[in-house]
Amino acid sequence: MRFPLVDNLLVIGMGLIGGSVLKAAREAGTAGRLLGMDRDLQTVKKALAMGIAHQGGPLPQPMPPGKNLIVLATHLDSFREKVEELLPHLTPETVVTDVGSVKAPIVEELTPILATKGIPFVGSHPIAGTEKSGVENSIKDLFIGARVIITPTTDTPPEALNLLKTFWQALGARVEEMDPQHHDTVFAAVSHLPHAVTYALVKTMGDAERELGDLLRFSGGGFKDFTRIAASNPHMWREIFRLNRNQILSFLRRFNRTLEEMEGLMEKGKWKELEGLLEEARWLRRGLD
Repeated sequence: MRFPLVDNLLVIGMGLIGGSVLKAAREAGTAGRLLGMDRDLQTVKKALAMGIAHQGGPLPQPMPPGKNLIVLATHLDSFREKVEELLPHLTPETVVTDVGSVKAPIVEELTPILATKGIPFVGSHPIAGTEKSGVENSIKDLFIGARVIITPTTDTPPEALNLLKTFWQALGARVEEMDPQHHDTVFAAVSHLPHAVTYALVKTMGDAERELGDLLRFSGGGFKDFTRIAASNPHMWREIFRLNRNQILSFLRRFNRTLEEMEGLMEKGKWKELEGLLEEARWLRRGLD
């Protein structure tokens, strides 16, 4: 796409994902002007030096005239604060979205605030990223072929939904729609639980190493690949665990039951049954490829 969908694209929070949105939008030509906002002045300077935004700063400013799309890419616990700061500067020709991996509480909190000025909020969740952070690690083709979940409600204006779908598609993503509550159940299972398990595994190994001596030095590629996501930002994941607590706890309990089943089979020496459990898991995993 080489014609702009919007006159102005403002990304708030120019880390890995926010920076990648700006890079990808620049590459696709989806906005007339690319604007960035970040509380860290060094991040703003880096983004401007990298040429991924035409204008940037730490504080909200009146939006230039025209059709606007705003992407919230900060930590989840700052979304409300950012929206309230921005609200006096926004015009009705604006759509607001985000890139967070929890949707229902965000949609419920932000929708009525923005509605006071007739501005729709439509949640987005790009299934893309790395364990790295910072605008310097942003990637222009991060969203190519990636799935982006959009979570409209029955009150979402069709034109806002269509704009957002077209925007992510222009960045190369495969877009799907999902109810916000269902989204949080799905991603508690396939994303939030794996992160919780991986953090717990690395913590367990660290505790064992302090007690038993040198362990982690002998970890191979498999352990490092499996635990890569434990290098993700702890503050971000604390907020995900907090906001999607009930769904994640439900899947943690399911996982604990499976661990207890494996533990029981090993204690009782039921090796054939254990092999059956492992075989079931193997075939489930092979089905993902």
